[in-house]
Amino acid sequence: MPKGGRRPGAGRKPALDWLETLPVGAECQSRWREIIEGRLNAEIETHFAKSDYHDAVARVRASRGKDEEALEDVEYSRREMAGMSPEDPHLAPRLVTFGVQRPYAARARIIREVAAWASDRFGRPISTRSVERAWKLVRSVERSEE
Repeated sequence: MPKGGRRPGAGRKPALDWLETLPVGAECQSRWREIIEGRLNAEIETHFAKSDYHDAVARVRASRGKDEEALEDVEYSRREMAGMSPEDPHLAPRLVTFGVQRPYAARARIIREVAAWASDRFGRPISTRSVERAWKLVRSVERSEE
């Protein structure tokens, strides 16, 4: 029994060509990053809401008399908030890092939304699997550029 073979033009054509694949994958990546940036901004806001940074800035603004004194007060407050000794200008500040979890639960939603967006944009149905492949391609291109 023949096993068949590959011939030119045989097989199913891809739903997205090369020029359509890149914008679809880039849209997925853009929406993914928007979610991460939103989470990061929320984390930063909660951190600064817990700290007395805003109080220190308000104190400096309220006590402004001369520009030079205000600048000194701002520098003093910055050093104080960074954990540096205000008297020692050579001490390194403590750094604060913010860890944000990747939005894995949003992945399926992003793919569905971008599939609907691509279907509207290109005027034909685009499957979620095609969108997933496009996103994977864009991520691999981004990683290869690093």
